[in-house]
Amino acid sequence: PGRVFNGFVKGIQESSGSEGAAVLVSLGLSLIGQLPLLAATNSYEVASHPARYFFPGAPIEVEVSSVDKKHRVVHLVPHGPYIAGVDRSIASVDQLVAGTRVVAYITNIASAVMFTKIGAVVQTAASGSTEPQALLVQGKIDVFDVADTLSETPFAAFKKGQLLEAVVVQDAVGDDLAAMKVRLSIRPSALNSEISAQDITDPAIMSVADLSVGQIVHGFVKQTSAVGCFVALGRNVTGRALISELSDEYIRDVKSAFPAGKFVAAVITNVDIGRERVSLSLRPSQVGATTGSGGEKKRRLDQIEVGETLKGTITRIEDYGVFVRPDDAFSTGLCYVREIADSDAPVDPKALYEVGDRVLAKVLKVDAANNKLGLGLKSSYFAEGSDDEDSDDEISDDEDTDNEESEIAESNNDETGSDESDDEAAESSDDEAAESSDEESDASDDEGDSEVNNLALAVSGGFRWNEGEDDEAGSQASASDADSDASDDETSSKAKKNNKRSKMQKISQDVTADLAEQAPRAASDFERLVMGSPDSSFMWIQFMTHYLGQSEVEQAREIAERALKTITPREEQEKMNVWVAMLNLEHRFGTKDTLDEVLKRSLQFMNPKHV
Repeated sequence: PGRVFNGFVKGIQESSGSEGAAVLVSLGLSLIGQLPLLAATNSYEVASHPARYFFPGAPIEVEVSSVDKKHRVVHLVPHGPYIAGVDRSIASVDQLVAGTRVVAYITNIASAVMFTKIGAVVQTAASGSTEPQALLVQGKIDVFDVADTLSETPFAAFKKGQLLEAVVVQDAVGDDLAAMKVRLSIRPSALNSEISAQDITDPAIMSVADLSVGQIVHGFVKQTSAVGCFVALGRNVTGRALISELSDEYIRDVKSAFPAGKFVAAVITNVDIGRERVSLSLRPSQVGATTGSGGEKKRRLDQIEVGETLKGTITRIEDYGVFVRPDDAFSTGLCYVREIADSDAPVDPKALYEVGDRVLAKVLKVDAANNKLGLGLKSSYFAEGSDDEDSDDEISDDEDTDNEESEIAESNNDETGSDESDDEAAESSDDEAAESSDEESDASDDEGDSEVNNLALAVSGGFRWNEGEDDEAGSQASASDADSDASDDETSSKAKKNNKRSKMQKISQDVTADLAEQAPRAASDFERLVMGSPDSSFMWIQFMTHYLGQSEVEQAREIAERALKTITPREEQEKMNVWVAMLNLEHRFGTKDTLDEVLKRSLQFMNPKHV
């Protein structure tokens, strides 16, 4: 050891294990020494492409550091002029101070830290003389020192044995050279001082003083308890988020939702520099997120207005109410039992709903300061909206004819409106046009605006299901029929006198005559009847019976759904009759699940005691 040789490069020995690559140096005819690559240079360019600089035959001056006689290996270190164009390695541990550039070799990758080796050539005392020795100093790269934009998987692009260009960010710690550790960073901003602060998404947080209230930061969960969780924001900075600030929604198991190592975004809510304490909020609504975990668009609580209608899912049921998570909002709302049904009788939420049920809710209260959202599920909230929309539809469609109304009723429209059923909120648009058209036809018939409209009412008046019964619906139908018959007689006499009746009017009169003498036989007959008397539950139930007689259960269900959408909300008894018919249908032809579903819906929109 200590002998100097002027040798020649023989080649490059690839890395093996944790020692890294080495330069093979020919010292004589049959003597070859090894110069560790990390001890040969401190240049990342040279270490990445050693063959360009240590090419075979290149003269090199080296010094023997040790001899392994057992394995017949001579260990070398650089000496003197060394080799042209190559910067020598770190010559002293004292050089490993903040700001020094080094070449690091990855030896191991853990979940929160990456371990590396740094090459250095130092002088050690042995037997009263100083001898050079190649030393590998341990380096550590934290998750916050990998990139200027933090990510959930910071070490995904690295592998064991890879060479890195790094910079020392914290002086070497320890007196024992073998146990000495150095903090490194491979952030582009740390390696290149010309990168502007605007290009750094997540700047390095060195102390609590680097933080300010309202600042959005990213970090990794260190520990989660029953009262909240601690989040690492930098190498030496940790913030705390209380359990109430972890999410906008109720979380049953906090530890599983925020495990150690989870990557999170947070907003600084308080900074105490004197006590070095940082308070955080992880709630998406506070962080400023605009989308949910699945990419869906989300709104903050202050963006929701009182009176609007929300679609959502029930996430929790208690004796005092149900919690509803809106589809397009971060915050979860609460509907108290008094806002579930219009009935004055006590309501049991657990008997009406299950977790996961889809509902339509009305916004009753918004308290952004306390993160509270009050909702209502009463059917009356949506009935008023339906009446308003029906009135608008009647005004806008005032000039439509019966033929146009029939085409609209048979088509699928995509109008948006509030429905009485929670599950049908997204599907009710298919029959909205038919509903408005039917009610418009009634209004037009009463006023006698159109001859064709009068004929349409005559269809419903020409046939009576419950002749002899004196209920209110029957009397209304009779009055309407009398008016229609008088109008028909007048029209018929005019047509005979002028001899100008159209073919369509003759067909309508013939159909009316047939229905007056015998029961309807085809679905088209029932369609004409329910169009003339849209609020008659008796007509709709007979229509259902017609399909059940043909074993068309699904068609009967569709007719029942149409009836609930068509009958005006003020006709509560008529709607109640249809609900009872649906319950009987599911009891006989459906399953337990379908029966339970209809029962829950009926309890929500009708008086539970009556149901």
